[in-house]
Amino acid sequence: MLTCLVRQVSILPRDGGLISAITAACKAVRKALSCKQEDFMKSVDELKQEYAVKLAALKKEKSEALKRAMERERKKLSLESKKNRKLDAHLKIILGGYILADIKQRKDKVLLGKIAETLKNDDDKKLILSVLSSEGK
Repeated sequence: MLTCLVRQVSILPRDGGLISAITAACKAVRKALSCKQEDFMKSVDELKQEYAVKLAALKKEKSEALKRAMERERKKLSLESKKNRKLDAHLKIILGGYILADIKQRKDKVLLGKIAETLKNDDDKKLILSVLSSEGK
């Protein structure tokens, strides 16, 4: 088939460019057909190895990106929980102040004494006891 193609090319007018292009194409086809099967299989094996290396690098890159994303999410949740804890502590202080003000207005020393007994922090106990002592004045 190639010899037939070459014969047909020789019949064409000799303008130079077309004939040389066809001749080069024929040489490339002959060279490709003369390759051994081992060379072809070797190149497939090399391609498989390159693919495996690239796939491993891609997996590593994606796993690192996933780790970074998980770290960002963890930090975000940590900051949000910290903010919520601060808000809860602030609201507890406000609520405690409101309750103490209400109890002071009622002048209910028994309830203040019970509150002082349930407290675990010594500073809070001292605060309640100071409120109790100021009630008497």
